[in-house]
Amino acid sequence: MYDDLARGYDELHGREQKSKVDFIKNIVDVRSFDSILDVGCGTTLSFLSENAVGVDSSFEMLRRGKGVRFCAKSESLPFKDNSFDLVTCITSIHNFEDVAEGIKEIKRVAKKSVVVTILKKSPKAKKIRSLLEKEFEGRFYDQVVDLVFVGKKNSDN
Repeated sequence: MYDDLARGYDELHGREQKSKVDFIKNIVDVRSFDSILDVGCGTTLSFLSENAVGVDSSFEMLRRGKGVRFCAKSESLPFKDNSFDLVTCITSIHNFEDVAEGIKEIKRVAKKSVVVTILKKSPKAKKIRSLLEKEFEGRFYDQVVDLVFVGKKNSDN
C-alpha cells in the first residue's frame, strides 16, 4: 500500500510527521542515545537524527528517504537482540500486520528505551496501548494527533 503512496507522502504528511518528531525531541533527548532505530521510518528518518537507522517494509518509501535504511517487516527485524539504545516507531504501529509481534520485536532490539506513537483515531489504539503497557514501563503524552509512549524495558524482562 505505501509503495503506491510514497511519491506524495511527504507533501501530504511531512509537516505532521516533523511536528511529531519535534514533540518527541522536547520530551526525549535523542542526542543522548548512541544508537537509534526507527521502525516504520518511511521517508522521514532524517527528522529524528542524522545517525538513526531506519527500517520499513515499503521499498518506495525507503527509496525516497535519507540515511541508513533497511527494507524489512516490523515483525521480523533484521537486528540482534539489544542492538539499539533507543527504538522509535512514529505513527506506523497501527499498520503492522501483527501488532503484538511487532511490539515484541521492538522490545527485543531495544537496549534501553522506546518511543512509540499511536494514531488516536486508529481502531487498534486501545489494543496497542495495552500491549505497550504490558511490555514496557513508561508513560503516555497527548500530542495533537497521536498518543506518544515513552518507555523502558520492564525490569523483569
